[in-house]
Amino acid sequence: MPWTRLGWILPLAAVIALFLGFLLQPFTPSASLADQVETIASKLSCPACQGQSAAQSQSAVAYEMRQEIARQLQEGKTSEEILQYFQEEYGSWILLQPPVFRFWPWTLLLVGGGLLFLWWKGRHGLE
Repeated sequence: MPWTRLGWILPLAAVIALFLGFLLQPFTPSASLADQVETIASKLSCPACQGQSAAQSQSAVAYEMRQEIARQLQEGKTSEEILQYFQEEYGSWILLQPPVFRFWPWTLLLVGGGLLFLWWKGRHGLE
């Protein structure tokens, strides 16, 4: 009689143990998500390390940044939105390649407008 009870208790315990094992398994992102996190983190500077990206660094801050990137990717945010989020949080120094402000078109417009004004002023005899 005691063996029959063990006959169904052991498989039940094994099923419960497997279920709890899968339930308590730590979060591991899928390969494509991990690749996306790596790509985005490689564009961000680690706040705690000098000269390392958030993808290379082993610091706690870089780990938290990678977790935040994964969370935002799972929410459906784009790479640009995530980079913008970190730029708003830390400032533009967080980007390893900060955006370049292209001022030369504005400079050309101002210089061209000034030259056009001087030409027009000379043509119409205004002093």
